[in-house]
Amino acid sequence: MCSRPEGFRAPCACGNSEARPENGLSSKPTRRASGVWPSLRINGRWPGASVFKGHKGDITGVAFSPDGKTLASASCDGTVRLWKRGGFWSKEKTVLEGKWGGVQTVAFAPLAPVLAFGCQDQTVRLFALDGNSYQEAAVLRGHSGAVRLVMFPLEGKNLISICERGVAILWDLASGAESYRWSLGELGPPTPGSGSSGLAMTPDGRYVAIGSPEGGVTLWRLFSKKSK
Repeated sequence: MCSRPEGFRAPCACGNSEARPENGLSSKPTRRASGVWPSLRINGRWPGASVFKGHKGDITGVAFSPDGKTLASASCDGTVRLWKRGGFWSKEKTVLEGKWGGVQTVAFAPLAPVLAFGCQDQTVRLFALDGNSYQEAAVLRGHSGAVRLVMFPLEGKNLISICERGVAILWDLASGAESYRWSLGELGPPTPGSGSSGLAMTPDGRYVAIGSPEGGVTLWRLFSKKSK
């Protein structure tokens, strides 16, 4: 059964283009105590920056592994590419690809070597590290639209996914079973160049924020702290 979480709309105030920082804090970049800027641009780029190339479509999501040694990139081309740090950053380590359509979102589990990504074919794919490579561990089915967001709450026992139809599902990672679902309403088309387009979740998984084409933000509370 689909339940309706609590939500409220936060109107967009874009009439003034000047950013107004809260609590009197300056919105300008700050210098180090020594007065030296942390980094300088050379020909429009930061020294030491790396550009990873290999995808053949828009990048829809990126995520670092908890140890910071692997970067995952998801793309509309239907692949997830893993980049391993070596010195600074080495070349591409692994390409995950299959018949799941464009990949909309990607995330690493906080407490286990597990990678999740949401796909155009309405599935969530879980890959686990087996030795030196990631192997498919589970396919989670239950959505009726492309999966636009996957996120692991910090306790690491569950996964939350949201599809374009506005349905959020809480999954139990141990069994791969659906524990609960909520109806958030249609999300609307994604923002060009962003598969997750205006979707964010708090680290504990209790609140979801959804941006709308009309300029508003809807904040949903999926469950109270006690019920979680």
